[in-house]
Amino acid sequence: MITAFVAPFAPPPLPHLDIMDNTSEESVPVGGLEGWDADYLQTQTITFAPLAFIDLGEFTTDGDSSVFWCQRLSKAIAKIAFSVSAATVDVRAIWYDSFMNEIVSDVTTLTATLRTDGDGYYMAPAFEFDLNGAARIGLAFESISSGSVYAKLAGV
Repeated sequence: MITAFVAPFAPPPLPHLDIMDNTSEESVPVGGLEGWDADYLQTQTITFAPLAFIDLGEFTTDGDSSVFWCQRLSKAIAKIAFSVSAATVDVRAIWYDSFMNEIVSDVTTLTATLRTDGDGYYMAPAFEFDLNGAARIGLAFESISSGSVYAKLAGV
């Protein structure tokens, strides 16, 4: 008579991963979702590419806009610089989904408040917007109070 001893298989304990979204400060789930094995982590690489800002150029006239093609971006950040202090700009983010439906954000009003060292421009706080897989993104400047506006845009 042969007796076989089979040890029960027990996977090693999983490390505790607490991955946080930088914007919302909410936990990002990495396992246990529907369709995933709750006892194991899905193999994945979580990376955040450095933001490469695209220079959209100088805008001087109400109604100026700039749009460029991109690949399924989920979020974008816009940086606006002004040629004069205390200037304001009303800007809208524009993006197009994969079916080329145009989506236009609410107006964001930015005011030049801080003088930067080096380039000599007046800056406004950067603003971000969700894109939900956009195929094209851009900015439309509804009103520019004075001077010129310089815009840069980056997406992830």
